[in-house]
Amino acid sequence: MWTIYQKLPFIPSLNSLLLNIINFHMTNIPTKNRLLLLILFLISIFYLDSYFQSHCIDDAGITFQYSKNLSNGIGLRYHQNFQAVEGYSNPFWTFLLASFHKVGFLNLVVVSKKLSILFLFLSGLVFYFQSKKNLYFSFLFFIFLLNPMNTYWSFSGLENASFQFFLFYAFILVSQNNQKQLYLALSLLILSRPESIIYALLISFYSKEKKKNLTCSAIIFFSYLIFRLIYFNDILPNTIWAKLGTIHSMNIGQNLQTGWSYWYHYFDQYLCTGWLGLFVLFYPLYHKKYLLFSLILSHFLFILLSGGDWMRDYRFMMPISPLYFYILIQFLSKLNIPYKYLSYNLLLILLIYIQWLPKYKYLNKPYMELSVRIQRGKKIEKYAKQYNIKNPSLLDPDIGGTAYGTNLIIFDLVGLTNKEIGKSYKTPADFRKFIIQSSPDFIYSTSYWTKISKMKKIKEIYQNYVPLEGNHYFDDLDSCLLIKKKHRYPIK
Repeated sequence: MWTIYQKLPFIPSLNSLLLNIINFHMTNIPTKNRLLLLILFLISIFYLDSYFQSHCIDDAGITFQYSKNLSNGIGLRYHQNFQAVEGYSNPFWTFLLASFHKVGFLNLVVVSKKLSILFLFLSGLVFYFQSKKNLYFSFLFFIFLLNPMNTYWSFSGLENASFQFFLFYAFILVSQNNQKQLYLALSLLILSRPESIIYALLISFYSKEKKKNLTCSAIIFFSYLIFRLIYFNDILPNTIWAKLGTIHSMNIGQNLQTGWSYWYHYFDQYLCTGWLGLFVLFYPLYHKKYLLFSLILSHFLFILLSGGDWMRDYRFMMPISPLYFYILIQFLSKLNIPYKYLSYNLLLILLIYIQWLPKYKYLNKPYMELSVRIQRGKKIEKYAKQYNIKNPSLLDPDIGGTAYGTNLIIFDLVGLTNKEIGKSYKTPADFRKFIIQSSPDFIYSTSYWTKISKMKKIKEIYQNYVPLEGNHYFDDLDSCLLIKKKHRYPIK
């Protein structure tokens, strides 16, 4: 019965709407009794988790693999005999998952989701304590819970929920001048993502203890930078090098165009009109909220220069999205609407809910699922056993599930975990050299990476490999699954 209930369309979002209506009316009772609001908030989070429980992005498997190996004493290597390469972009999340793996929580898919629930709840705590000071912040409960982007990416296995919490909490701590907690929040924020140092420096600069916080941020940043130089022999994460020229364009003009489109369509889909993005950018400046303006502007420039993100539903917008809603709440509070008329705003919440309703159904469709990659890897392992291949290796552009969920040795066609291809110019010659030198037992490629690498023109592919299934090297979409010819047709 519970399984059928979970599959009913839009039930989780409807549940959140009903709970938020209850929450909203609770704002008219004394503040000390609003603890029930927080309890309902937590119930909603667990309920939404049950809806997205089956989803986990393949990219999260890369972090899981590093965390597992770090816990097992292999170090920050993708495989035991591989070079140490920073193939992840989330140090704090990687180390946190490794610590849980070390004490016996071995299923990192489950661990990552439960930790994300915790960080989502902590973000809810921030909203809760703000609502005690300003009733309009209670609207954040509506927006925060109803936003399908928030819930989906929080349960994707990635660091989004923790990054979001550290950023928003650090911002709130500045206004409270809570120096001790701010040190910790800034430190964890810096270790969340490569670009987070920008936000940490801005928060430090506009805090009352500017010098202390800038010093703290500098110590954390340069400490990890020195660690990166010593351990990885690199100044930047390898993920940045790997994505340049393939996933992210090096054409500034193109990035500006796609970045603006990314920014505009986020607001168009989630807040009625794309031009609202300019409102949330300049409203803080007009009211001399310089920290808020600086954070929004820096994120806007990051989106423009990077060209946005290729993954679905605006992953890059999630960590800073509470600040957008914070601005809208500030705007509402300045309208001085009497509290007794606030219930009319339920109509606005309902309209937002109706607009977001199809998103839940869309986001519940399979997308880059870790489980699918694990299944493909296990299928290849069965073939390896069938052909008596010892220590089988696979060339693969989708390396999360096939590495984390199997014992295959994975050669990364994208270059995230390999400096040779990651730092190359990624020309067809570079890919050809990498494939020949890797000499994997199996080759899998998607249509995109077949075209990028010009794999169909590599003569050694046809000389040394044969199709594992069927008679064609590449299907109609240019995907392939190949095995070394000597394994398939051994010389007797």
